[in-house]
Formats: sequence, C-alpha cells, structure tokens
Amino acid sequence: MGRLQNGGFGGRTPLAAVAGNSIEHSKRAESGHPRFNFFDNSHRASPGVSRSTARLGIFSSSRASEAAGGTAPINAGRSIMRTGGRGMAVGAARSVFEMHGIGRCPTRRRNCEMKLFLAAILASTAAVSTTAMAAEKPPIVLVHGAFENGQVWGQVTKKLEADGYKVVTVDLPGRPGNPATPDKVSLDLYRDTVVKALGTTKGRAVVVGHSFGGIVISAAAETAPKKIKTLVYLAAYLPQNGDSLVSMAQRDADAKVGPHLQIDKDKGIASIEYSARADLFANGGPDGLRKAIPDLILDEPLAPLATPVKLTAANFGKVDKAYIHTAFDQVISPAFQARMVASTPVRVQYTLQTGHTPFLTDPDGLAKAIEEAAK
Repeated sequence: MGRLQNGGFGGRTPLAAVAGNSIEHSKRAESGHPRFNFFDNSHRASPGVSRSTARLGIFSSSRASEAAGGTAPINAGRSIMRTGGRGMAVGAARSVFEMHGIGRCPTRRRNCEMKLFLAAILASTAAVSTTAMAAEKPPIVLVHGAFENGQVWGQVTKKLEADGYKVVTVDLPGRPGNPATPDKVSLDLYRDTVVKALGTTKGRAVVVGHSFGGIVISAAAETAPKKIKTLVYLAAYLPQNGDSLVSMAQRDADAKVGPHLQIDKDKGIASIEYSARADLFANGGPDGLRKAIPDLILDEPLAPLATPVKLTAANFGKVDKAYIHTAFDQVISPAFQARMVASTPVRVQYTLQTGHTPFLTDPDGLAKAIEEAAK
C-alpha cells in the first residue's frame, strides 16, 4: 500500500494516465455521463463581477446634476476603466455633458478639462464599487474526506470560480500535498488545518466537507463558529457530540465499505481493499473512472478515524447547516444520511443522483448545489 501513499490522487503517474485517456469524450457523450477531467486543478478563472446600472449623482449642487439627474458621468467613467488615458475620459465626459445640454467645455481651458477628468474618475470608482458590493459572494472552503486529497475538487473548483466565488481547497495532513507521518496526524490537526484556511478568507465562509470531512468541518465549527457562514455536508458524516467515524460507520448497516476496510495498526493506517474500490467510489461512473480510481485511493492515517469529536450547542449547534445527499452511495448509505439529518436538522437539503463521489461523476450538479446552499 506504500505506493498509493506516494501516488494516490496527487501522484504523477496515475494523473498522467488519466489525462492521456481523457475518458473518451465521445464515449461520455453517448453514455450520457457528464464531462469531466478527474482532478484538473490547473484552471483558475478570474472571479466575474456582474455589471449593474447604478444611478450616481456626484454634482449635487451643479447644473450637471440638475440636467442629467446625476447620471451623466457614468459612461465617461466606464470609458476610462475600459481604455485608460486621460484624454479618452475627458472626451467621453465632455460628450455626455454636451448631450445633456450642459454646454461645451472649451478645449483649451485646462481647469474645465480637469473637472471633467475628476468627474470621470469619481463616477467610475463609485460605479465599480457599487457593482462589486452587489455581486459579493461568500468564500468557499472545500475539505476532502478519507482516502482522498484536495485534488478531487478540481472540476468543482473550476465551476465555482467561474461563477465568481473565491475557493480555498484544503489538503489535510498525511497526503502528498501536506506530508506528515501517521503518528503525527490527529483529528485536532485536521481541525486546525481547516481553521487556518478560514483565516485566509475575507468574511464568513461556506465550508464544504465530504464523507469523513463532515466530522472535520464540525470540529472546525466548534472552534471557530464566527468564521463560518454555512456548513455543507456532502455525502458526509454529520456527527453529534462524542461521535467518530468508526462509531458512526458501525451504525450504518446498509453501507458496503465495512468488509473492505483494512487496518494496519503497526503502520497506523487504514486502507480500502483494492478490488472493491471501483464499486465503492465510482459506482455509476464511466468505465474510464472505474478503471482509474483504484490506483488513486490513498491510505488514511488511522488515529483521526477513531477519535470522538467534541461539539457543543453553543458553538457548533448555532452554525447554519446544509446537506447534499447522494442517492446511490455505497460508502455512507442514503438511509443513514437521512437518519443523521433527522438527528441534527439542517436548513436545506439537496439530493444528487450519484454515488459517493459526485465531484467526479456530476461536478456541475454538485457545484450548483453548493452555490444554492451558499445563498
């Protein structure tokens, strides 16, 4: 299993094979499966800012304000934002003033041009600031589960960023992207890693946890509830005080993972039986994914899985929560997902028609559900 620790979701050889395969786009089209490139984390779209038509009045005591209702400088301001250059801004502002019958500004009178130039700058700044405030969206922090790392979020991250969200992807300790030996890894360290990521965001964040990541984000919410807008549980364990992954998994009689969980106490790791990985983590997925995923699953440090999480009503209990169900899950059964939500109510629920890894099999649907939960 050591080779998986060095490869897994972050390993170069499996990723190269997946990228070269490209999961046969034509086959995906015929089979109806959504397009995806497993763990493509290279794209970083600039967050878009929607435009609005703000009505601004910056000359409240001038003839310009009376004649144009305070809106005349807007187009001039946008002109300078698009083209740069004082001459363009002044010309645009002069044209707008003349259009509204304010009168011509003599081209040789520098003081008049300066006033128009300043008007353009002020108007553009106000317009952009107003638009940006209206379009501001909460940051999103993505926390992976056991036997995986942050690269699983690649396609979802691309979609969220394209829709204007700032996304922070967490690599929990003990992975290639955040190396640590199993004896150094703990649930507290996982929690602190997420809290540290929250410290890099502006404002309260939407924190998404997958599978075992649900326990991790719950611990983070207990420590830093004021930094979190919403906890989103994706096919995840939604714990109560004193729960651990081990104790919760033992109560899920319909889950299929138990017989295939392998424990190596000497090495301090847990792993999933190789032959069962495709059915557990890629059921319903295309053939390319099912063939690739067994070599992408990581060994998991054992200690955090058996550690009870400490939660209180005063902290964790007051944080807003949402749950995204997975209808064909083999790892955390749909029935157990429903029972957890019944025990710990959430504000809103969504259901994806996928197995345990919708970030691979339905990234667009998952991104949409996260964005809805973020509202």
